[in-house]
Amino acid sequence: MKQTIKAKKGIFAGVIISLAFAIATIPVWLLLDENEPKDYLGFTAILPLFLIIWAFFSTKYAVDDKYLYYQSAFLKGKIDIASITEIEKNKTSWVGTKPALATGGLIIKQKYNEIYIAPENNDKLVEMLLKINPEIVVK
Repeated sequence: MKQTIKAKKGIFAGVIISLAFAIATIPVWLLLDENEPKDYLGFTAILPLFLIIWAFFSTKYAVDDKYLYYQSAFLKGKIDIASITEIEKNKTSWVGTKPALATGGLIIKQKYNEIYIAPENNDKLVEMLLKINPEIVVK
């Protein structure tokens, strides 16, 4: 049975959404010459806002007996829990695959890969993963 874990939504994500909304609603087309076409500007200004809102509301994680699933907007995948070698708790990764909205999450390492996620409760997720694979090293 799949258990869903909510993503932590940090203040950084809220600030980004607010800034994107402010920038998208600025009437950029007023700054252009009257003879230039302006219809596409509204769409191009609002598109990044929709992508950010999509990530904000779709980010989640799930665990079943074999896999850890993650989703954040168009980033979607699964990790075989048996292949996880190490988890760093309460850390933040600024590079790589990052289906997360907050800092202070988990860096999940496999043999040649790592992914950063930020569940609401790091300890609960680590506990769930350790029940399935007790050989995971937690730092």
